Amino acid sequence: MPSKFLRLPASRLFLALWPGGGELDAVAKVQQSLPWPATARPTPRENIHITLHFIGQMPRGRLPELIGAFAVASRPVELTFDRIELWGRGLVALTASHTPAALSDLHAALSETLVRSGLPVDSRPYLPHITLARNAGSSASFLMRAPEPMEVKWRTSGHVFVESAGGRYNVISRY
Repeated sequence: MPSKFLRLPASRLFLALWPGGGELDAVAKVQQSLPWPATARPTPRENIHITLHFIGQMPRGRLPELIGAFAVASRPVELTFDRIELWGRGLVALTASHTPAALSDLHAALSETLVRSGLPVDSRPYLPHITLARNAGSSASFLMRAPEPMEVKWRTSGHVFVESAGGRYNVISRY
């Protein structure tokens, strides 16, 4: 049965690293270990990912072109997430102290592809992260009550092209 998202005239799109079961289990363990404030909305398991590039709203007619364009070569990536940070607007992120060269190379290659496709590229330095929760407030005091940060190992040998609609993510293509 076709996805209901495929009937939309436009899609909200992004490129990401997608987790396997081991990565999902490790992220869930970290999420469950945190003493969340009542307002926090932990990221659902099925939405856990590492964004490479946010593309934004795009007419669906461009999808075939973009699916082909994003097939860039990449090396396997291994990341170690070892920090929990509270960002603006109550976003709690799991971040890595070190970005491996293979990930920087993939991010740069996809940046070039976006530019060639006439799409914008975020000018901020790339910081790989996993969004653990939203609406966690502006005080990091609850993080001080957290157990010692656990390391999350994330291994992947490819990236994905994803559509976001109605709070759900649909993988359009795997590379």
